[in-house]
Amino acid sequence: MGRKLFLWFVLLSFFVLMTSSVRRINSIKDLADNNIKFGKTFPRHGLLLLFWLSRNIQIDQNDVIQLVDIDPSLEDFGFHYYGNFDKTLPTESNWRYYTVGNLNPNSHPGSARLPAYVTSDFRNTRNDRNRNLDRIIVQSYRNTPSRVRRVYLSEHYEPNSIIEISPEALRQIRNIPTLREFLELVGYNFNTRPHREWPFRDNDPDGGGPGIGTVGQEKSSDHGNERTWLDSHSSEPGREGSCKTQSDTCNKWHSESHQQSDASRWFMQPFSWIFSIFHFLVRVIIYPFSLIFSVLHFLVRVIIYPFSLIVFVSDFLVSVIIYPFSLIFSVLNSLTVVMAHSLSLIWSVIVYLLRACIALLITFFIFAFTSHLISPPQHPPRPQPLVSH
Repeated sequence: MGRKLFLWFVLLSFFVLMTSSVRRINSIKDLADNNIKFGKTFPRHGLLLLFWLSRNIQIDQNDVIQLVDIDPSLEDFGFHYYGNFDKTLPTESNWRYYTVGNLNPNSHPGSARLPAYVTSDFRNTRNDRNRNLDRIIVQSYRNTPSRVRRVYLSEHYEPNSIIEISPEALRQIRNIPTLREFLELVGYNFNTRPHREWPFRDNDPDGGGPGIGTVGQEKSSDHGNERTWLDSHSSEPGREGSCKTQSDTCNKWHSESHQQSDASRWFMQPFSWIFSIFHFLVRVIIYPFSLIFSVLHFLVRVIIYPFSLIVFVSDFLVSVIIYPFSLIFSVLNSLTVVMAHSLSLIWSVIVYLLRACIALLITFFIFAFTSHLISPPQHPPRPQPLVSH
């Protein structure tokens, strides 16, 4: 018995490990694998979103990823909470998952801040279901959502499509100077684009040229020209792909273009905590009741359904058997009503005749009585006595 239990435990553990394993991309070469379809055809935006994300992170020597001026808990750039309800990704109490990539501005207004090269195909394609398919999921520290431990690529959260991308692969993407070069290296199929054209110029800040921006084109409040995070020499040899060599430029750009975002962050932080606590309590309190309700619903269906079937059959049989009798009863009832009405009519005639006869008799007696009073009675003549001679 103990051996069987041990074998069952081993098989269950193996099954859990197999079902919870997630593929991993360790380099640009792995991302270029033909078996990986993430964002490689029009109008999918996954690779464009990944290139944007690589421009907005810093990676330290311990492979901890820091999002630059992005707080997923405040839904910056369309980030929002990901529940991981199917347990495809590892579940740990100190970590939370956030996802970005839903370009629908109605449900995620923050996505409007993404650069044009990420959102252009979505805006220009209306009836293609693949235009809003790709997502990027980040595993963040619960208390500091901007610190990221792992990054995953996904096709709308399908469990079989989720792939982890390593910090080293993100470093390699950061070192690629232009978006077009990145897409060519990872095998983007340009032939799937309409007329096989690339909508951005090489020197366009939104098109992957030397001056590609962090979040698209941003206009400075004190300059008429457009400013970007990376300077115009970012494609020169020896560029490290890190913000360390440009920390002054980064800080200046952030201070000018994100004052409003910082103010909104200070205002929204308490509400974000309240919402997180409320969401946790709802999940803890409501989930057991929903599970109990599901079990009860299943039991009710299993128990009640046969009885309902029996009732349906019984009702059908009763209708088939009783209906002829009810028809006969209806005919008899109709005949009874007709006969009753006929007898009532005959009785009414008889009563009328009796009343007429009684009235005639009464009239006759009255007439006889009155005639006797008016005419005195006539006495018969007295007989004459006989005279004897």
